[in-house]
Amino acid sequence: MKTIALSCTGEGFGHAARTVALAEELRKTCRLVIFCPPHLFPFMRQHLSDVPLEEIPYFSFVKFRDRIDYARTVYANLPALIRFPVSVRRIVSRLRRYRVSALISDYDPFGSAAAKALGVPVLQINHPAVVLRQREFSLQSLLAKIVSVLLMGTYQRKLVVSFYNGDVGPVVRRSIVAGYRSAEDFFVVYVKPTYRDSVLQALSRQGVTKVHVFPDPQKRMADYLGRCRAVISSAGHQFMSEALVLGKPIFVVPQAGQYEQLLNARMLARSGRGEWARLQELDERLATFIGNIDQYPLHRPGTGVRYRFDNDLDRAVAKILQFLDQTVVPARPRKLSWSIGTPARPIRHVPALPAEF
Repeated sequence: MKTIALSCTGEGFGHAARTVALAEELRKTCRLVIFCPPHLFPFMRQHLSDVPLEEIPYFSFVKFRDRIDYARTVYANLPALIRFPVSVRRIVSRLRRYRVSALISDYDPFGSAAAKALGVPVLQINHPAVVLRQREFSLQSLLAKIVSVLLMGTYQRKLVVSFYNGDVGPVVRRSIVAGYRSAEDFFVVYVKPTYRDSVLQALSRQGVTKVHVFPDPQKRMADYLGRCRAVISSAGHQFMSEALVLGKPIFVVPQAGQYEQLLNARMLARSGRGEWARLQELDERLATFIGNIDQYPLHRPGTGVRYRFDNDLDRAVAKILQFLDQTVVPARPRKLSWSIGTPARPIRHVPALPAEF
C-alpha cells in the first residue's frame, strides 16, 4: 500500500476541510500522513484520529481594517521566509521517514519544496488558483495571481477545485451532505467577527431575527446548515461550496481587498444561486436577496462560465488516484549489501506530465 502525504496551508479552515474530505476517501486505499500548521491539529484529529500529523509553517495574511495589507504581510512573513530552507530540510526528513510516495498539496509551498528535493511527485489541488484563469487586468487581480503562483510552489500537476471554471467542482465532506435537509425558518450566519454585528443588525432591519451564528462551540454547524432557509457568509470558497451543494440560497460579504473572494461573490451572483454586497451597500442588497429568497436559483442568461454545484469528491479522488498511478514508481527490491556505510538513495524519475488535468 502506498504512503502519501497531504499538506495544507493554515490560512482559514477551507483548505483543512478540503484536505479532510479527500483524506477520508484516500485512507481506504493508501496510508496517509498529514502535514499542517499546529492550530489545525484539533480539527484534523476530530475527523482523522488515526492519521499521523506533522507540523509545518505557513505564510499568513495581515489585515488592516478588514483589508489585506500586502506591505505588512510581507514584513510579517519575513522570518518564515528566512527560515524557509531550514523548514524544508526538516520536512524532507519527515517525508523520508514515512517513505512517502507522493504529496497532495493544498496551497502549501513548504511541503512542495521538500517533495521536490526528494524527487517525490506533487499534485497541487486548491481553489485560489482559479484566479489564474481570469482574464481581468487590474492591480488586485495581478497581486492575487502572483500570490497564487508563489503559494503553490512546485508541482507536476494542478487540479483546480471550484464551483466555477474548475477542473472539478466542490469537494465537500460526506458528513456535510449526508444529513437531514429541509428549509426551516432560520438563517445560518458565518461571517468575519469584524462585521458580524453589522450583518446581524442589517438582518434585523429586514425582519430576520431567527438566526444561528457560527462558529459556536455548543452547536455542530452541519446540523444547522442542512436545515436552514438561507446562508449569510463571507465569500470563502469552501463554505460557499458546502451551502451550494446543499442547495441553499447564499448571501456573501467578500473581504475587502481580497480578489479571490470578490471573484467568488461575482460568480455566485452570475450563477443565480445568491447575491453579494460590500458593507456600505449591505441593506439594499440584503433586501433584494430576502425578497427573492423563495425564487432561488434565479434564471440567469448564459455567461460562458462552467458551473458545478454537486459534490465532486468522487471525481477529485479518482483524479488523484490517476495521478498516483501515473507518477508513483513502485519500489524495487534492493540486493543485500554487506559493505559499511549507507548506500546512495536512488533518484526517482517522475514522468513528464501536463501541468493541469
